[in-house]
Amino acid sequence: MSKSATLLKSLLAAANGVNTTERQAQARVKTNDYFDMDAKAMKAEGLLATVLEVETEIKGLRAAVSADNTNLQEVYDASLSVFTKWTADKDAA
Repeated sequence: MSKSATLLKSLLAAANGVNTTERQAQARVKTNDYFDMDAKAMKAEGLLATVLEVETEIKGLRAAVSADNTNLQEVYDASLSVFTKWTADKDAA
């Protein structure tokens, strides 16, 4: 399973957290784990293109989540906040 697929699967699992804080924390941890790939793996995957692709996929999933599924909304929003921070840090470097 690719790192991207693993992240998406982990985000679905994070939606089962018992409360908002736990769900958001799990989503952030799993998303940060995605960025902790070793340098060789990053280069092999074409990191920036892959990150943008996964971010777009998560945005699409977030948009598709029904209004009554707040657990998944929280998880996707928390994950996207990590993508936003990572992209901003990358742009600043």
